[in-house]
Amino acid sequence: GMGGGGVYVPLLLLLLDFSTKEAVPLSQAMIVGGATVNIIMFCGERHPKYQRKPKIDYDVVMMLNPGLAAGVTLGVMLNVITPQWIIVLVLILTLVLALQKSLTKGLQQFKRESKALAEQSVQGGGGASTQQTKAAEVKIRLADLGSFASLAQDNARPLTLIVGCWLVFLGANVFKAPQCSTMYWLQLVGLVAICVAFTTAGAQTLRIQGGGGVDSAEGMLAWTPETLWLYPLLSTAAGFLGGFLGIGGGIIMGPLLLELGMVAEASQATTAM
Repeated sequence: GMGGGGVYVPLLLLLLDFSTKEAVPLSQAMIVGGATVNIIMFCGERHPKYQRKPKIDYDVVMMLNPGLAAGVTLGVMLNVITPQWIIVLVLILTLVLALQKSLTKGLQQFKRESKALAEQSVQGGGGASTQQTKAAEVKIRLADLGSFASLAQDNARPLTLIVGCWLVFLGANVFKAPQCSTMYWLQLVGLVAICVAFTTAGAQTLRIQGGGGVDSAEGMLAWTPETLWLYPLLSTAAGFLGGFLGIGGGIIMGPLLLELGMVAEASQATTAM
């Protein structure tokens, strides 16, 4: 669910001898294809713990997407004027930190799952091995668009805000003003203001839906008055690094969502979107 940017950029730099100025935009283009396929495959799947919820947490995407988009825009701008050695240094530090966080979380999850399997084996006897054998069978699944249609009805407002934010940034990039012109800076300020507006609308949506309940249960992010502004700021920082380094925001958002308590399967699907 991390997009592949953390792999593409080092490969382009080391194997193809590209400069960072060439590798960063090419990596962004490569990420788009993988992200599109991921969204199509995950859109109809259900949450591993709450079958009435989608695997892609649209509330999280709704709240973090505007900040992520704004951060990417600012990061790409700064990439153009930053010396190559600084970009490479920040890239190394970012990937090492992301690896450390993911490894720590993975080891903690491994210990919990191993303990749960051991307890299940003691309680269930021989039946546990039979269940594990059945679970090990390979199952090929295609995109479940029927399930997505049902889930989309329950998440109409978050999806509307998500698509609306995408369209605004698409239009802004298609009809981009000449760099460093007055209109260019006005457009940039307008995009930041629009991101704030989308985030505010998302927070209002969560308040209408009501906090607590399943949203604060194990494996899902808890939306409180503090996290309603803290998490979007974190996503803005992740988007900035993703745009600045050309690695996409997923490789940063993935470990971050795991650290905040999201279950791994839902984090994979959510960061892919």
